[in-house]
Amino acid sequence: MAKLINDLANSELYKQEPPRFGREVREQCFAFTPGYINLNNGVHLKRLRCQFQTLSEVLNERIEANPDLFHRLDYQQILVDVRNEVAEFIGANVDEVVLVPNATTGVNTVLRNFTWQKGDTLVSCEYSGLD
Repeated sequence: MAKLINDLANSELYKQEPPRFGREVREQCFAFTPGYINLNNGVHLKRLRCQFQTLSEVLNERIEANPDLFHRLDYQQILVDVRNEVAEFIGANVDEVVLVPNATTGVNTVLRNFTWQKGDTLVSCEYSGLD
C-alpha cells in the first residue's frame, strides 16, 4: 500500500497547477458531455477526471508490469491494507469492514443477509436502487 501511495504522490497530477475554480475546473476535471449541466449530485458520484486517470494510471502500470504478481499477491495485500485503514478510521474491527462498489450494493448485501419472517417490516427512505 505504501508503494501505491508513493507512486500516486509522485504522479504528474501533483506536479501541475490546479485549475481555476468554475468553468475551468468543470471542463478539465469532470468528464461531462460538453454543454451538460449536472444538477443531480446526490445519485451518481462523479469522480474527478484527474483523480480517476491518475489512480488508474498508477494501478494499470503496476498491473501491466507484472499481472500475475499483482492479481495473485499484491491485490490481496492492498485490499487488506485498505480495510485496515478504513477500520481504524471508523473504529471498527477489520473483519467488520467490507468494501463494495457503491451504496446500493452495500444496502442490498446487508438486507439480503437478514432472515426475514412473514410480518417483518422494513422502514426505508425513498430510494429506487434497492432490488
